[in-house]
Amino acid sequence: MEEDDIKLLVKMNTWVSVVPHNKKWEGVIWKFEDRVWKPYKKRVHSNPIKCYEWAANILEKIYDKYKENI
Repeated sequence: MEEDDIKLLVKMNTWVSVVPHNKKWEGVIWKFEDRVWKPYKKRVHSNPIKCYEWAANILEKIYDKYKENI
């Protein structure tokens, strides 16, 4: 992930994590709400690439809403 991507995610109060989970991979999109990071969406995939592809689709929608509110 590039530095600009990281800054944008933090500005949008959003973060993505992908971790191993029972021989699969769990992707979590986090939202910063009420001064706490809370899981927003979760999905388990067979490999980390699929997790990041899934997250990218969700993040596009979040970014579109973010742009509307700037």
